[in-house]
Amino acid sequence: MTTQEKLRILLTTYPSQDYIIDTLELSHSQFSQSYYFTREAGGLTATTETGQTVTFQGVNYEYDLYSSKSDLDKNFSFTLADLENKLDDELDRIGLNNDEKIAVIYRDFNASDLSAP
Repeated sequence: MTTQEKLRILLTTYPSQDYIIDTLELSHSQFSQSYYFTREAGGLTATTETGQTVTFQGVNYEYDLYSSKSDLDKNFSFTLADLENKLDDELDRIGLNNDEKIAVIYRDFNASDLSAP
């Protein structure tokens, strides 16, 4: 189900116990692990589109869409609270001559159904 369809259902039925939870995944081949984040204070456990069950850590973050071109190319900016400087340490693992970009995956879930984004 697309985000637009989820929003349409939420807005037309307005179930009080249901809302959209957004999440981020950060990964790179030289990171020691993938990082899973949510804005939910207590974190959450959910199943990704691959069927993998992961725990999303609750952190403060923001994201903005800076520009939208007619060619579907989008530019986002992410600001993450780096608890205990873990991400700083991970970024230090990436060599200066490495051209691989960090993968950032955005997913949203319905609070009432964490079995798939």
